[in-house]
Amino acid sequence: MALKHSIAAGGETEPANIESEDLENSSVFIALRPRSRAMSLDSALPPQPLATVGAQHLPSGGSMATRIARLELPQFMNSFENLSRALGGEGAIEAALARQLATDKNLARAPGPHKTYGLLRTFKVLQEASAHGDEHLLMKQWTEEFGGASRNFVVPNITGGWGEPLKPVFWAVVNNPTDHARLAERHVRKAPVYGLASYGKHFLAEVDATEWQRRRFGAIHTVATFAIKGYCPIMTDYTERLVARLLDGSESTLMYGAADPTPAFNMHELIADTAFKIAAKALFNADDDTLNGWSRKVRWALQRPSTTLSASKKILDEWADQIGSMPTSSAGPMVEALRELATDFPSPTDANKKAGRTKEQAQHDDILIVSLAMHDTTASTMTSCLMELARRPQLQDQVAAECTRVLAQAGPSGLNYDDLHKMPLLTKCLNETLRLWNAVSYGTMRQLDDGETITTDNGDLFVKRGTNCYLQNFSNHRSKELWGPDAEEWKPERWSGFSDKESFNFSNAPDDIVFSGKNPQSLRFHPFTRAPRDCFGKNFAQAEMRVVLPVLLSKFRFRLAEPTVSQIAADPEGVMFMLSGILKPRDGLWMHAEPRQTAAKL
Repeated sequence: MALKHSIAAGGETEPANIESEDLENSSVFIALRPRSRAMSLDSALPPQPLATVGAQHLPSGGSMATRIARLELPQFMNSFENLSRALGGEGAIEAALARQLATDKNLARAPGPHKTYGLLRTFKVLQEASAHGDEHLLMKQWTEEFGGASRNFVVPNITGGWGEPLKPVFWAVVNNPTDHARLAERHVRKAPVYGLASYGKHFLAEVDATEWQRRRFGAIHTVATFAIKGYCPIMTDYTERLVARLLDGSESTLMYGAADPTPAFNMHELIADTAFKIAAKALFNADDDTLNGWSRKVRWALQRPSTTLSASKKILDEWADQIGSMPTSSAGPMVEALRELATDFPSPTDANKKAGRTKEQAQHDDILIVSLAMHDTTASTMTSCLMELARRPQLQDQVAAECTRVLAQAGPSGLNYDDLHKMPLLTKCLNETLRLWNAVSYGTMRQLDDGETITTDNGDLFVKRGTNCYLQNFSNHRSKELWGPDAEEWKPERWSGFSDKESFNFSNAPDDIVFSGKNPQSLRFHPFTRAPRDCFGKNFAQAEMRVVLPVLLSKFRFRLAEPTVSQIAADPEGVMFMLSGILKPRDGLWMHAEPRQTAAKL
C-alpha cells in the first residue's frame, strides 16, 4: 500500500510511491493534532506519529535551543525523513510555505516563530514536539513569545485527510479569548486532519456540518442527563470492583527504588481499565467476558492510530465488528443509535465521496471513536486529580471526608445523579484539574467556512476561508494574564465563589442539580471546548468522575510511589505527555493505596 501524495518543488501535488512501511515510524501525523477531549467524546482525536518515537523517552519541554538540538536525534531524523519524502523533500516543504507568504500579504505580516527560526526549522520543531509528546508546552511557549498581548500567531504545519492530499500549510493559532470564542461558535467544521487516523472518519470528526448535526443529535440522547441517571449504578459497580482489586493487591508491584517495601499500583492503568468497562457496559451493553477479554488490547490499539500498523488495525476492526454485530435484543443504547443513523445515511457528500466513506464504514469508525473518547480523557482527568490530591494529604483527607458523608446518605446502589451536586470541594478539585491538566490540551481544530479577522500584535489579520485553526485549551488555561501569577499552580480554592458562568454553583440546591452535568465555559475556561460543537460526552464524564473518585477516596488514602515521586521532584511537567491526543502520564502514575481503616490505626 502506498501513500500517493507529495508536494513537488513547484507546489503542485504529484504521485509519490511511498510504501506503508516507510511511514510506520514517521511523524507524518504530527502537529495536526487535537490531542485532546478533557473528557470528551467530541474531541475527535487527531492524527499523530504513526509509531512511538524513541525521543518520547527524553524529558519534555525545554528552550528552543534544546528543541532544535533534538532535531538531530536519530529517532526524529528517521521519522521526519519519511514525512519529508511524502511531501516531496525538505526543499519542496520550504518552497510551498514560502509561496504562501509571497501570495498572501496578510499572512506575511502575521507574527509567528518562523520569522525568528526560519520556515523549515519551525516546521520541523513542531513535528518533533508532536512526536515527542510535548507539543502542548511548545505551543504555550510560542504563545507567550510570539502571540504577545493578542495571543494569536501563525505556524507552519501540514494538512490533509478526508480525501485531501497531505501538504504543508500555515495554521492560525488562536488564543485570544474573544477570537477563540467567536471562531468556535461560528465555524463548526473540523479540520480535515482528524480523518487521518485509523478511527478517523467518524461523526466527531465529520467535516460536513449538516451530517455532523444529524449524527450528533441522533446519538446525543445516549449521554443525556436522563440516560446518565440510569448509568450511575453501573459506574458504582465497576468502581467497587476496582476497590476489590486494590484490596487484593495482586496487580501491584514492588518498586526497588522506593523508600519502603509497600507495593505500588499503576493507578492510571487501573482507572483507564475501569473507565473503559463502565462506558462499554453503559453504552454498548458489553458483557464481562467481552470487557475482560478486550479492554487491554483495545486500549492499546487505540493508542496506535496508524492506518498502516496492522496489529492495531486488526484489533480495532475486530472490536468494531463484534460491537456492531451485537443482537438487537442485547445491544446497548449507543449501538442502537449508531445503527439507526446508519440506516438513514444520506447520499454521500462530495467530501464523503472523496474519502470513499460508506454507511458501513461510518458505523465502524463511530464505534471506534466512542470506544476511545468514552474513557481516555475521563481516566486521564481522574488520574491527574488523584495525583494532585496525593501531593496534598490534608486536602485529600478533607475531600475524602466530604465524599464519605455523601456516600453514607446514598442508597444501596450508590450515588445517583441527584447526589452529585453535594460535593462542592470535589467539584473545585475537578475544575482545577480540568484547568491545569486539561486532557484535551489542543482544544479543537477547525477549518474556517468564511474569512475572519483576528487580532494580532501586528494589527488585525484577515484569515481566509479554508484556513485551519488551532483553538487551544492548554495555553489559555495556564495564562498568567488570564488567571494571575499563580496560573501554573493547582489551587482548588481559586474556584470559591465563582458563578455558573465559569464553574458550578450549587448554593441553591436542589434547583441547581441540573448543573451536575453542566459544561463549564467562559472566555478563559473551556475544558470541553465550546458550544455548539463541544464535548459530546461531557455530561457522562462529569457524572462518572463524581461517582468513581468519591468511592476511591472514601476507601483509600493515596500516596505517590516511585518512579512517579522522582519524576515529579525532577520536573512536574515531565510526568504528562501528549499521547494519542490526550495529556496523560506516559510512564503510568504510580501510587500506594492504603485502606483508610488501616491507615487510621497507624
